[in-house]
Amino acid sequence: MNLRELYLKLKLSFSAVTLLIVINVIFFLLSTIIGTFIGSTSALRLLGAEFVPDILRGQYWRFVLPAFLHAGIFHLILNMWALYHLGGAIETFYGHGKVLVVYVITGFFGSVLSVIATLSQVYFSQSNDGFSISVGSSAAVFGFVGLLIGNKFKKNTFSVSIDNYINTSQLWFFVGINILFGLGVNFMGSGFAINNFAHIGGFLAGIVLGIFLDLINTTYQSKPKILLEKLLYVFAAILVILSLIGQSIYVLTNIY
Repeated sequence: MNLRELYLKLKLSFSAVTLLIVINVIFFLLSTIIGTFIGSTSALRLLGAEFVPDILRGQYWRFVLPAFLHAGIFHLILNMWALYHLGGAIETFYGHGKVLVVYVITGFFGSVLSVIATLSQVYFSQSNDGFSISVGSSAAVFGFVGLLIGNKFKKNTFSVSIDNYINTSQLWFFVGINILFGLGVNFMGSGFAINNFAHIGGFLAGIVLGIFLDLINTTYQSKPKILLEKLLYVFAAILVILSLIGQSIYVLTNIY
């Protein structure tokens, strides 16, 4: 087998969803190992969990990396199950690259809305007590749901319709029941909180992306649309690269 054949074989067998799951599992194992020495909360914070006071100090990678961290095995399994099933549909219709782009961007905007909501609550309550960390890929999972719903708003798709494969009513039900569940859990004060604002932020970002992004079988793309998609790829790549650099410097600084 020559290099070209090997490349084609790897390309055909590559799965962006599997890659994301592997990355999430690696981060979980890493946080678990570190957590045995410094505690789980401190480990998640060290690895980039969303924590508003740290973000206000300029640690902006905390808008991106929370999408790859999880607080416990049940949290990880639940999100990876949803990612596997929803992400598989996304990858089938949109391709490998857009799965990664949507995951990063919707996770990012989920954190953005979460931080805005937290700061608003602090402003109106005039209290800065009770800040907590936030982690999880659920904002990106909601982003995938939003992407599929957003596709319904496209006027000219120039592609095979996904209506026969995606039940929009079920997707709306998924969003609604999870938001209500989050409100109920948070109201009862069960000891852990569900970040509904991150879910909503990821969902809304997904809808916007669904309106603009084309499927892989699209027969016509305008030049502005092609440019927009390239800019989204660049934006997602910049977010990840800068976040990893910033986080690496932070970890090394705190270790040494």
